[in-house]
Amino acid sequence: MGGRVRWGFSTVLFLGLSFVRADGAAGQTLEWGARLGFNVSAVLYADGGALNGVVPKPGLHLGAATAWEISQHATVEAAVVASQDGFRGEGAHPGDFRMDYVDVPVVGKLRLPTRVSPHLLAGFAVGYMVRCRLTGVAIVGDTTCDDRLVGTRWRSFDFGALGGIGVSLPTRRGRWEFDLFGSLGIRDLKVDLLPPGAARRVAARLSVTLFPTREDRS
Repeated sequence: MGGRVRWGFSTVLFLGLSFVRADGAAGQTLEWGARLGFNVSAVLYADGGALNGVVPKPGLHLGAATAWEISQHATVEAAVVASQDGFRGEGAHPGDFRMDYVDVPVVGKLRLPTRVSPHLLAGFAVGYMVRCRLTGVAIVGDTTCDDRLVGTRWRSFDFGALGGIGVSLPTRRGRWEFDLFGSLGIRDLKVDLLPPGAARRVAARLSVTLFPTREDRS
């Protein structure tokens, strides 16, 4: 039941932006599209010494997005994406961390009103950890992150800020959005404060979104 509630929350947040259009002025447009991207993620520990054993881990994210064009210069986007995050552990870390999230990023974009349009983006993201596991642990092998022998308990929900740059490219098939941005968690993800202390999620992400339909601005 709890899982259904959380998925319902993500869906409502994702779809909520659509209803704003009902009171919008003429010329505003709403688009839907598919999103695919690449991540390089890690965890920032409060104990700086622990960072020596954290090696960024590559992963993918996949989902759908909606974009609301407020004007020729401003757009608001919301999405629901499944993200592969975590990090490779070395030294004192018992193994590699694999964290699978459902993320709901909401961003504003300031763009140039040109055909090929560069933009700045900033916003926030709410994340829910679907699964967390440790792999390659000595003797134990693979286990969950809350294993009391080798793991640490992690919170399910995350909240973070994000910002970056991108470019919009119109084609015959629709409009492509390329976004390069960083995300930083502003909430401690660890339930306990045992060494190496508090931990926050951090990642660099490259997203490609195709909006297959595009209303005429004229």
